[in-house]
Amino acid sequence: MIKGGLDYDKTVETNKLVFKGQSYEKAVSYGFILIMFGGTCIISYFIFKNQLKGNPSVMDYAIAIVIPMVMIWAAAMESRTLLTRDKLREVAITISLTRAKPKLVEAAKKLNWNLSMETDKYMIFETTFGSIEDKQTITLIFSPDNKVYFNSIYWPAIYLGPARFEINYQAFVTAYQSVEKESNIS
Repeated sequence: MIKGGLDYDKTVETNKLVFKGQSYEKAVSYGFILIMFGGTCIISYFIFKNQLKGNPSVMDYAIAIVIPMVMIWAAAMESRTLLTRDKLREVAITISLTRAKPKLVEAAKKLNWNLSMETDKYMIFETTFGSIEDKQTITLIFSPDNKVYFNSIYWPAIYLGPARFEINYQAFVTAYQSVEKESNIS
């Protein structure tokens, strides 16, 4: 998804991460959400209906309620991931962008993030964790008004786990502040 590059002008205009050729991916995401929710509701209905046929026991009622709720909850979590993966959050910098860029790269290196693409307008970092290839793509966008915006996408998405965006944002801000503090001391 990010290999094609970033549509910088649309990203700055909409304040959301926009990739080149993303209109097709957005349509596919919305279609996937529609199919996923439709399928989940149909399957949940049939589980509920079939469990309560005849003379249902307490266990049948529990199964008829719990399993569809878990399925709908999982579908909602995945939908949230698909709908919020393009959000941006500002990273507070107190110096000019030209002086901040090397410090931003140093902060990313402290977190073992590898710089995969660098332009005058944005930087893209990638990292892989664990034995399963869980890939994270972190993007820093430099706006014309001397601000830095952060985005983090986690692939594959963890269906039942917490979103990594906030974790990565806090880790990066903390690392950047420590780099900034170290440079002010020396």
